[in-house]
Amino acid sequence: MTAAALAVAAVGGLAAGRAGVAVADRFAAPRPRRLPLQELCTAAACTAAVARFGPGPALLPPLVAALSLVTLASVDLRAYRLPDAINLPALGASLLAVAVGSLATGHPIAAAASPATGALYAAVLWSAHALRPSALGFGDVKLAATLGVHLGWTAAAHHRPADAFALVAYALLGACLIGLAMALVVARLRRRGTDALPDPARPRRPGSAQRLRDTVIPFGPALCAGAMATVILSETLLG
Repeated sequence: MTAAALAVAAVGGLAAGRAGVAVADRFAAPRPRRLPLQELCTAAACTAAVARFGPGPALLPPLVAALSLVTLASVDLRAYRLPDAINLPALGASLLAVAVGSLATGHPIAAAASPATGALYAAVLWSAHALRPSALGFGDVKLAATLGVHLGWTAAAHHRPADAFALVAYALLGACLIGLAMALVVARLRRRGTDALPDPARPRRPGSAQRLRDTVIPFGPALCAGAMATVILSETLLG
């Protein structure tokens, strides 16, 4: 991988991240932004995708994942929700990218394995949602369908279709660990009086105690990070 390709990916990611900010601002109240975090995260995800998959048609699905997942995570962080108006188009764009990538790379089985994996991941999270709707929203279930599409594509196009089960497990494990880390940090900050990641639906009284089990955080960013990391590190994870 040449430095020029990585530089183009980084610059393009910054530009795409800026467009993602405009999209996120439509679904969440704009905030004063000291650092361009969404742009930097998009650039990092795009650069990692190019470094892992290289230029070519196989790069299309991971790039779509990088652009859409960072935007979805930003909206969930700011608004504690994943609206259908952004969630469903992300799923549609992911399915289209996989279909095009499957034809262009000669992996037609990936066009079938990806939606199947999306349904699998969505079913897993739907089970958790059914058990405790207050802990996991239905928007996360829909998001899981998009994540599963990309995990299925990675397995079928770059490994074996059966590896999709392992990638879903890795992505979910990563999401749970990232979510736990977020909850620990947020609970500690709130205990100190810092209003970190304030939940617009559940305002907290000043000075009230914040226990870990009572800490409400959006799970979408952890799901997105777990899936994107699994896609990028699939070669290492599957040996």
